[in-house]
Amino acid sequence: MFHNGYKFLLSFLVLILFSCNQDESIKSGSSDETGELFSLVNTNHSGIQFENKIIEDPERSYYVFNPIYNGGGVAIGDINNDGLDDIYFTGNEVPNKLYLNKGNLKFEDISKSAGVEGGEGWHNGTVMIDINCDGFLDIYVCRGGYVSSPELRQNLLFINQGDNTFIEAAAEYGVDDKGHSFHASFFDYDNDNDLDLYVINHPKESFLDIPDYLEGEKSGSWFHKDHLYKNENGKFTDVTFKAGIGKNYGFGLSLITADFNSDSFDDIYVANDYTQRDYLFLNQKDGTFKESLKSSMNHISLFAMGSDYADIDNDGLEDLFVSEMLPDDYKRSKTMMANMSTKRFESMVDNGLHYQYMHNSMQLNRGNGNYSEISQLTGTSKTDWSWACFLTDFDNDGLRDLFVSNGYRRDVYDKDSAIKRQQYLKDNNGKISDVDEFFKLTPSTKSTNFIFQNLGNYNFKKRIAEWGFTKASFSNGASISDLDNDGDIDIVTNNMEEAAFIYE
Repeated sequence: MFHNGYKFLLSFLVLILFSCNQDESIKSGSSDETGELFSLVNTNHSGIQFENKIIEDPERSYYVFNPIYNGGGVAIGDINNDGLDDIYFTGNEVPNKLYLNKGNLKFEDISKSAGVEGGEGWHNGTVMIDINCDGFLDIYVCRGGYVSSPELRQNLLFINQGDNTFIEAAAEYGVDDKGHSFHASFFDYDNDNDLDLYVINHPKESFLDIPDYLEGEKSGSWFHKDHLYKNENGKFTDVTFKAGIGKNYGFGLSLITADFNSDSFDDIYVANDYTQRDYLFLNQKDGTFKESLKSSMNHISLFAMGSDYADIDNDGLEDLFVSEMLPDDYKRSKTMMANMSTKRFESMVDNGLHYQYMHNSMQLNRGNGNYSEISQLTGTSKTDWSWACFLTDFDNDGLRDLFVSNGYRRDVYDKDSAIKRQQYLKDNNGKISDVDEFFKLTPSTKSTNFIFQNLGNYNFKKRIAEWGFTKASFSNGASISDLDNDGDIDIVTNNMEEAAFIYE
C-alpha cells in the first residue's frame, strides 16, 4: 500500500478485440465498448513489462521461507516534475524497475540509467517521498526476506538528483534499517513540520507459538522489531524504545500512520499476520506512544494483510479496512480453511492477543476513539488471499469504493495437497528428490482482484466483472493514481509470474 504518504503497502480470461490499424490498442477491451469502468492496458502499448519472478527450490520455498509468495511493492509519483506520475516496482529477486510516464499511458524503462535497480537482496515495500525537501521525489525501498547478511537487508534510499538519476544514501540519512523489513511509512509524529519514519520488521521465523510472541515482545532481537526514526535536521535517529513502542514483535504486512483519535497527532496502526494481534500505537503528544488496540476495537482480523484508512460514510471520520485471507468461493473456503482450535483461540485471548477472526475487518469510526467492526454488514468480509486495499472513489459518485489485490502463488492450505506432500516425503525418506514434482503437488490457482462499489448506507456491492476485473492473477502490491490526468483513478498492481497490470 503506497499512496498519500501514509497509506500503504503488502490479485481472467479476456477477449481482446482490436483493429490492426489502431494505436497498438491501448486497452485489452475498451471500457467504452463493454460498459466496464476499468480496462486493462495492453503491455505492448504501455511498455511496462515488469514481472516479479521468484525461484522455488528446497532451500527457498514456502516450507522453509514462508513469505516467499508475499510479492513486491509499487510506488507512484512524479519524479521529474513534468505533471505525469511515474511508476516504480520492486522485485523480490529480480531488479527493481522505474518507468517514466511519457503520456497517453506509455512508459519508458529508465531503471538502469537512473541507478535504482537495487542490487542484491530481497526487496519488499517501497515509498516515494521528498526526504530532503528539494522539490524532487526520492525512493525508499525495504529489504528483508530470507537473507542472513545484515548488509543485504539494509534498506535503500535513492536520492533524486533532478535529472532522472538517483544516488543511494540510506546510511547517510540514518534510514539504512538492517532488520527483516517489509514496509515503511513517512509521517510527522511530533508535528515539527518534518517527516519521521516507521519501518515494519518481522521475526525470521513465521510460524511462532504464543509464548514466542510474548517473549519476543520482551527480549526479541532488534532486527526482528519495528523501528521508529525521528527526523532531526535531516538525519534520522532510532527512537523506538524512547517512544515507548519497543515491545513490538509481529509479522507486520502493512501500516497506517494517521490520526485515529482526532487529537491532531498522527498515530500508528500495524496490521500483523499470523497469531500476533495488530498494534494501535496512540500518540501521547509528548514524543511517546501507548499501545491501545484492545480499548479501541472489540475484535480484529487474524491473518491481517493490507490496510487503508478513509471515510466510507462521509461523516467526517476516517474508517479502517484490513484485508485477510477468507475465500469468497464456497468450495475454496472449505478446501483452504486454516486450522481452527477453540483451545488455541481462548489461549490467544487469555494471553492478550485479542479476539481475532478469519475474515476482513471494516472498522467504523464512532468518533469517540472507538471503532465498530462491520465487514459482514457491508458485504466486504471475504476477498480470498488478499493484499493491498484502497478505499477510494473510483466511480466519482462521492462515495469511497473498495479495491483489493488478490492471489497467492500456491494453495498451501489446500488439505488434499497437504496429504500428498506428506506421502511424498514419506516415500522419499524426508527428502525432495524432484523439485518440480514436489511443488506441483500444491495447486496454483490464480484469483481475480476484487472491487466493490459503495452504494451508501454501509452497502458495498461486488463489481468484479461489471467493472472489468475478470483476468485472474497473482497480484500483491498495488498503488493508485490518475496516470493519464483524465480525472479518474487508475490502478497498478505488482504481479508474481506475470507482467504488472495497469487498470485505466
